[in-house]
Amino acid sequence: MTRTAYLFSGLGADERVFDQLNLHIDQKRCIKWVSSKNGEGLTEYAQRIVDEQFGISDNESIILVGVSFGGIVTREVSKIIDFEKLILISSIKTRHEIPRIYRIAGFLKLHFWIPANFLKSANFLNYRLFGVKNREQKLVLKSILKDTDSHFLKWAMNEIVNWENESVSEKTTHIHGTDDHIIPVRFVKNAIKILGGGHLMILTHSQELDSIINDQLK
Repeated sequence: MTRTAYLFSGLGADERVFDQLNLHIDQKRCIKWVSSKNGEGLTEYAQRIVDEQFGISDNESIILVGVSFGGIVTREVSKIIDFEKLILISSIKTRHEIPRIYRIAGFLKLHFWIPANFLKSANFLNYRLFGVKNREQKLVLKSILKDTDSHFLKWAMNEIVNWENESVSEKTTHIHGTDDHIIPVRFVKNAIKILGGGHLMILTHSQELDSIINDQLK
């Protein structure tokens, strides 16, 4: 049986966030974000990701790894396919873990009024929100934000604040940083906590994540 990890990066990120992750797995496949279609919801989007980017074989055991928004998408994907393990990093499991302020902003449609250029800019606020500190991490974040598609960014923000999932798979492992400023740890339940980890702890605390994830995959 071949074990394959399908890796979903976060909103405003790509496969570069997995560069430091060393999983004890047969093979890894990084999912590419594709533009959403008009009127497409998260469920339909997840199905399209599976149809276009998953090459599932009979002798393949699937590990789903999702960071931030990627965790939300992996949860939707996990409703479609058979899988061995779902690992969420700096993400949420259900609608109840979405910070209330995001729900209010979604109800008021405020996310449509925020300029995409502001969300994509590398500045002190974004560095703090994402928890990056040294020069190398800041350069990676700056490059990732610059390459993010503005239309996809706004669509994904809308899907996040309106996500209605209520269920949690028993195959889920949730890992969260104690210093996450985008999804504060107090909002999440039953997570393995990484002390001092921020929202991009996959870059800043990769060795700790390696240890936890590989232990979960034994």
